Amino acid sequence: MDAKEVEHLAALGYLSDGDISAGEMEAIIRLMDAVQDFPIRPPEKGEAARLDSLRPDTAAPSFPRERMLENAKDADGTACLVPQMV
Repeated sequence: MDAKEVEHLAALGYLSDGDISAGEMEAIIRLMDAVQDFPIRPPEKGEAARLDSLRPDTAAPSFPRERMLENAKDADGTACLVPQMV
């Protein structure tokens, strides 16, 4: 993969020049190729999702609110504040 291909793919991914190397881009492409080869079959007519294959739902402590708000651009201590749109 040459620099021009990496630059083009980086532009498609909204990456700045230098944010990703050719090796990293090739690893991403190999992963995408592997996912593309994953066998997927459409469900049979009337077939429902198998709920027995899901993990059990268990209660767990919430993520600390303070940690959630650490990187918020604007917060009031309890929630992220966003500009009014209307």
